[in-house]
Amino acid sequence: AVDAAGRDKDKAAVRELARLNLARSTYSAGQVEKSIEQYSQFTSSSPHWVTILLEASWPLLRVNDTTVSLGNLHTVLSPFYQEDLVGEGYILRTTILYSLCKYEEMRRTLAKFFEIYDPVLRSMQAETKQLGSDGSFYEAFASGNGVNRSFLNFAKRDEGITKETKVLELLRRERRDLAGMGRGEQTARLAKLVDEAITAQEREIGRDLRKLHERKLKELTAQREQANYLKVEIVTGEKELIESQKGLPPKRVVDVETTVGENYHFWPYSGEYWEDELGTYVYTTESSCVN
Repeated sequence: AVDAAGRDKDKAAVRELARLNLARSTYSAGQVEKSIEQYSQFTSSSPHWVTILLEASWPLLRVNDTTVSLGNLHTVLSPFYQEDLVGEGYILRTTILYSLCKYEEMRRTLAKFFEIYDPVLRSMQAETKQLGSDGSFYEAFASGNGVNRSFLNFAKRDEGITKETKVLELLRRERRDLAGMGRGEQTARLAKLVDEAITAQEREIGRDLRKLHERKLKELTAQREQANYLKVEIVTGEKELIESQKGLPPKRVVDVETTVGENYHFWPYSGEYWEDELGTYVYTTESSCVN
């Protein structure tokens, strides 16, 4: 597939996608440790970087490597990608925390998921009714109005949509060039052909956007159902913890009041994010499970 791609630039894109699909296929075949090795070969320069960090967290969970899995999710759920469609990251993080009996952290993670994605879900449901046609989806995407920002950000990262948009821009450039070549019969015929090609390309982008919107809405709906299920798991887990310990464990004081001199600015550390360190975080925690 790489050899048939043509230009070196195209080969690089195909190679990245092929490597990603190879890691996915390896994981699907049950070769978990091999898939972890394949996911680890990617760097932050990959156009699929966020997707890779999210997907790699699943096999890491399977081998109980919560330090790197939660570290990956620290990047995925950072403010840099908060407005992208990364709701699956919150579900996975909550699932890992459940295996560590971190019920309060589970609550906070799920609360963040509902805070961010409930409005997105409602917006996407409304958009499905309002943007019925391929043309409407294209117009909403092109103008940035009529479609929620999370989906807009996700669509802009989609490789297929990106390529189709570049083709459309090339066609429009050709059309602008034809406008400066006089009004001869041949020029008019060429202009008409290019106009038809532009219309067809816009319709194709709109069709792919509509399909992408349907798929992501379905995924987000499923994620919300999983989030509600995990809320029940929190109650069940806490019940089992109370029964095993014959009462609630003693609560540790974690909030400490801090005062500083008036000539200093107090800046509490709450998990800072540095763009050049995204993808390198490790999340260290101890299991709170009784056994």
